[in-house]
Amino acid sequence: MRKVTDYIFITLCLVGIALCVSEPVFHHSVCNTEGCKLAGESLRFKYSFNLIGTVVFSCLILLDLFKCRRVMHILIAASISSEGFLIAYQRLVLSETCHLCMAIAAIFFGITVLKLIAADEKTGLISGIVGLVSIITLSFFMHPSQACIPSGDRLILFYSNECPHCHELINECKCCRIKVQTLPVKRYSRILKALGIKDVPVLLINDNREKRIIVGKKKIEEYLKLANQDVPILHPYTGFMVHEAHPQDACSLDEPCTRKSRGKNYATYNR
Repeated sequence: MRKVTDYIFITLCLVGIALCVSEPVFHHSVCNTEGCKLAGESLRFKYSFNLIGTVVFSCLILLDLFKCRRVMHILIAASISSEGFLIAYQRLVLSETCHLCMAIAAIFFGITVLKLIAADEKTGLISGIVGLVSIITLSFFMHPSQACIPSGDRLILFYSNECPHCHELINECKCCRIKVQTLPVKRYSRILKALGIKDVPVLLINDNREKRIIVGKKKIEEYLKLANQDVPILHPYTGFMVHEAHPQDACSLDEPCTRKSRGKNYATYNR
C-alpha cells in the first residue's frame, strides 16, 4: 500500500512536468521576470531545459511506480546537483534570478526531502544535497563576470523590462523596421555605470564614422528618425559622446521607474 509521501512525490513531479511543458505548448512563459528572459536567451537550443525537465520528472514517476529505488535516487541526486549549477550560473553570469528555475529547484528539493524521509538507504540522496550546497557555496567565492558588448552591430539598445520608455522605443523600431540589437541592461550595468550612465534606454552607435551614446527615449527617437532617412550623418569621430545625464523620459538602472518619470504612460504600461 502506498504511503502519503509517495502520492506527494508523484504530485510534485506532475507539477514539475506542467511547469516545463507550459512554455513550449502555450508559447508563453509562466514567469515574466528579467531573470527568466535572460535564462531563456542563454540557452543554446530553445526549450532544451524544458525538454530535459519533462523527461527527468517523467522518469522519476516511472521509477517510483516500478520501485527502482537505487536508479531513482541517482537521478534525484544528479538533478539536485544540476540545480545548484543553474542557480550559481544565474548569480555569476546573469546577475538575475529566474523564478521559474527557482520553482523547479524547489520541487527537486522537496522531492529529495520526501525520499530522504521514506528511504532506508540515504547515501545517494545526501550526496545530491551536498553537491547542491557545495556548488552554491563555492559560487559565492567567485567574482561575477560582466558580459562583453557585441562589436558586430552598429546600433545597440540597452533596455530594462521595468522601463516603459524602453518597450515603447523597441516597438517603434519594429514598426519602422529599424535594425537595432537589443540587450538587457542588467547584464551590462557595470560597463554603463563605468561610463557614467545610470538611466535607460541607452542607444550605442558604433561604426567607423561615428561613436556615440544617447540616453533617453526622445533623444534616441530624434537620432533614429534622422538615421532612417537615408541621408549622410555628418558627425565627425570625436570619441564617445554621452547625452543628457538624467533625462525625463528614462528610468534609473538602480531604482524602479516612478510615477513622475513614467508620466502619462504610467497607466498604460501597468494595464
